[in-house]
Amino acid sequence: MFRVWEANVNGKTKIQKYVADELDVEIEYYLFFTNSLHIYGNYIFQVKEMFKHMISRNEREASF
Repeated sequence: MFRVWEANVNGKTKIQKYVADELDVEIEYYLFFTNSLHIYGNYIFQVKEMFKHMISRNEREASF
């Protein structure tokens, strides 16, 4: 999810619009569901730094 969520959502909604246009139907809503929420190992450092920054701003309580 970290760093790719936005690209995935944008791509999937563009596909949704394309299909709707081809079928001449309206788009109702977009529902995103995943059963594989993960962070790739090469992003662990960035995630830890993000949480440290959030904690310093009192945005989230967590301990490492």
